[in-house]
Amino acid sequence: MNHLVRISSPALIGLLTLLAGACGDSGASVPIHDRLWLTAVPKTAKDEVSAFLILRASESTQYGFLFKGSLLRGSYDTFHWAPDGDERAKLTTVQDGRVHKIRVETCEPSAGFHYCVQLHGDPQGTVRYQSRKRWGLGRPKAKLLGFDLAGELQALAAEDGELATALAELAVAGVDGAPSTPPAGVAAP
Repeated sequence: MNHLVRISSPALIGLLTLLAGACGDSGASVPIHDRLWLTAVPKTAKDEVSAFLILRASESTQYGFLFKGSLLRGSYDTFHWAPDGDERAKLTTVQDGRVHKIRVETCEPSAGFHYCVQLHGDPQGTVRYQSRKRWGLGRPKAKLLGFDLAGELQALAAEDGELATALAELAVAGVDGAPSTPPAGVAAP
């Protein structure tokens, strides 16, 4: 099986829930793939949120994952994403092969976010996800290379002081998968 997303630990998935802050913007249209999407900004490590991302290996080969939980506990599904016309797709979960018909609709983002989409048919029951301009993710440079989630989080932290601080706090707390040293330019809490 070709695995395009490598995740070092379930705790690293939880790091996605710590992306926070910034000012809102209009609900401009943005591609749904190669971007991190959250339901809300968690206020504490125990706040539950949902997250998803879709990575394109090519226009016809797209993979992703859905996360639901808090920094301390959660679950995720990996999936294949197959666009099926305008604003529609088929999401096939890898674990059980179930196919979910998804309809994507743009919406108005809340304060602190720049983009908003509603996913009708999400297998976890979540509908509304939001993102920020700087939450675009890189793509593997060569076929069959894995997506480095930890590396992408470090790159995002280099541009997002709030994320850098959250990662530094996790490192101090000894969370598995968190960087052992704070990102450059961020003092340990």
